[in-house]
Amino acid sequence: MQVLSGLTQNEIEKITDSLYQSKFRARQIHNWIYLKSAKSIDDMTDLRNYIADVLDAPKPALAYIRTIRKEIGSLTEMPARYKPVDDEPWHSRSVRRLLVKNSFVYYRMMKVHGRSIS
Repeated sequence: MQVLSGLTQNEIEKITDSLYQSKFRARQIHNWIYLKSAKSIDDMTDLRNYIADVLDAPKPALAYIRTIRKEIGSLTEMPARYKPVDDEPWHSRSVRRLLVKNSFVYYRMMKVHGRSIS
């Protein structure tokens, strides 16, 4: 799955701004993808650590991450079921958005051997 890859930090900031999140969150996402080479939600430990350590709730943190992983995994079946984001430049790049609890997962579909995958 390709989540936000190929986007600049400024482009990610536009997404986080539209979701009423801070520039810090955009910088954090950008760092996960480009500096830490995150390939999956498991690699993005800051969110899990915040829930587990700062909120002192390790079990809910694990459950939250498992829920996100399950929903991302469900994109293997009918990934086009979520429409592209309406705002530009995301719409023209076919970026789609999936709501999981109170978090958004952004993704793009790719064609592999003539089959659409996310």
